[in-house]
Amino acid sequence: MRNLNIIFGSCQAVSLYGDAGGIRNEIVSKLNSIQAIGHNVQLFNQWEKYNFKNIDIFHIFAADFRTYILAKEMRNIKNIKLVISPIIDKTLSNFTIRLLNKSTSMIPKLYTNLGVSQEMCQIADLVIVRSDEEYERVTEAFNIAPSKVKIVPNYVDEKFKYGKGDLFIKEYGIKDFLLTVGQIGNPRKNHLRLIQAAGALGVQLVIIGTILNNSYAKKCIEEARRFPNIKVFDYVDEHILLSAYAACNTFILPSTMEGTGLAGLEAGLAGANVIMTMNGGTKYHFGNCVEYVNPFSVDSIKHVIKLNFGKPKSELLKNHILNHFTVDKIGKLLEGNYFSLLR
Repeated sequence: MRNLNIIFGSCQAVSLYGDAGGIRNEIVSKLNSIQAIGHNVQLFNQWEKYNFKNIDIFHIFAADFRTYILAKEMRNIKNIKLVISPIIDKTLSNFTIRLLNKSTSMIPKLYTNLGVSQEMCQIADLVIVRSDEEYERVTEAFNIAPSKVKIVPNYVDEKFKYGKGDLFIKEYGIKDFLLTVGQIGNPRKNHLRLIQAAGALGVQLVIIGTILNNSYAKKCIEEARRFPNIKVFDYVDEHILLSAYAACNTFILPSTMEGTGLAGLEAGLAGANVIMTMNGGTKYHFGNCVEYVNPFSVDSIKHVIKLNFGKPKSELLKNHILNHFTVDKIGKLLEGNYFSLLR
């Protein structure tokens, strides 16, 4: 098979800011996995002049107002196949999304992010989603033909299985703790309820993540200061992060919604026990290898922590990840979908 020429496009914020969360992770995962098997991928630059006759596929990540015009322009180029990864992380039901989109479509020139996302999926030649949950979102809520939607999850970098806990333990004098990783101040990460649960239980909790400048972040920091058993790290380098994954006993991600829960997969590859939110695409990625929690209930978070924290570590999740989510497996899956589209 020949090498493909592919352009990845997304919102400007991803190129401007290094910590752009899930969208950036999605792009990096797909970029590395398809480049690893020899295909040519470049990131879209609005200032560059392209010879689109040499481009096979234009793949846009995040279907919303920021990428809508780009999708419409690419659709007008005849020889290019347009692929959309919508990245829908919503707690709304499929019925509610259908109702909202139907209602707003009746009002001329009224656009919503969900409406724009649906239209972009409609005009795409192929829609790539991350899980069975997102597949149902697109096919049921957006009414996109199932034959046009394919699941390609993200891979997990195998470097996380080589982390050693000694570095973190030596640096901070903490081991066998409860760990979470994610932006502090992003309400979706649900840090406030986690802090309240861990604080009440007296469990040693370590939170690692960029502290945003907003009111939710301030609430989380103020609440964490009430408990001596909770430590917050605004920044650690990659070596410390890998070590933290290996040094902790249990990793928890009680987000209100996770499309993948990549930090949980990284922790699992490092050998940690893992507790995940039940909302989003987590069950597709973690299966029966983790415990799940209701993110909207502090009591549920407390209960699951109490039942699982301190358990001996298991290789179950690590083996599951190595069997399903390595860079070569994801690259081949993505490649197969690209070639099927071109055929």
